[in-house]
Amino acid sequence: MRQRLLTLALFSLFLFALPAFPISGEFMAADELSRGMRGVGRTVFQGTSIDSFAVEILGVVHSGLGPRQDLILARLSGGPLAETGIIKGMSGSPVYVEGRLIGAVAYGWTFSKQPICGITPIHQMLRVMERDMGPPPAGSRAHFPLELDADAAALVREAIPDGELPDAVSLEPLATPVWVAGMTPLAGSILGEILRPFGLQVMAAPGGREEIGAEPLLEPGSPLGVQLISGDLSATGIGTLTYIDGERIVGFGHPMMLAGAVDMPMTRTIVHGVMPSQYSSFVLGSTTGGEIGAL
Repeated sequence: MRQRLLTLALFSLFLFALPAFPISGEFMAADELSRGMRGVGRTVFQGTSIDSFAVEILGVVHSGLGPRQDLILARLSGGPLAETGIIKGMSGSPVYVEGRLIGAVAYGWTFSKQPICGITPIHQMLRVMERDMGPPPAGSRAHFPLELDADAAALVREAIPDGELPDAVSLEPLATPVWVAGMTPLAGSILGEILRPFGLQVMAAPGGREEIGAEPLLEPGSPLGVQLISGDLSATGIGTLTYIDGERIVGFGHPMMLAGAVDMPMTRTIVHGVMPSQYSSFVLGSTTGGEIGAL
């Protein structure tokens, strides 16, 4: 029988009345981090083999995304990041400091090619596993781009050279690239307009299915697909797996649609490469097979 995984992508930014999730030796809380600490992240830049990248902690912004919603600021390096900056499709890439998981790459700045990102702390992601799978609470939709407070803005300005960041220091979730195949340009354009308000960015083919032989191991840093459409038409959103707990996982690291309880097929994906862009770089990817679980 096919293994079923329940993947829970983050998360209502305004769900305040949750108990603190216990942080064990496997995880490092945001309060334990300080500027200058270094770590490593995991993601896929090409194919299915997991690559690593270096991480330098710039600071922690407490309640930066709302009450009890902290944000870790970090500079990334390695792989293609010096050329591309933060990449759409990296959302959910796990980051480790001193061998302990601190969270997932999730936020960035449009037009900045500097690899500066916002990391969602892991304890905020793990709370999703205790959440009621009902509809989102009233007023739960976050409004982006989000203006950072003075302390957070100062951290970012210190890290990014003059002239490489707009005057307003704001950030937004890395848009989830949705690769489509089998659609006319007009149909793809219409779908893009429908999905844009949900933080999903429609891309043209190669969004179909790619046969790669033996399926790769599903592990932290693996690319994940969320299949919105399958059949003659195909549309698959791509993100990254952060953490596995038995048959449940968390990933993406930021709100995905904020539609409340959903049931969508989850698939493995292959990354064909990374497309650098002055506006915002993104992965080229496609699904590699059938359903492996559900979002």
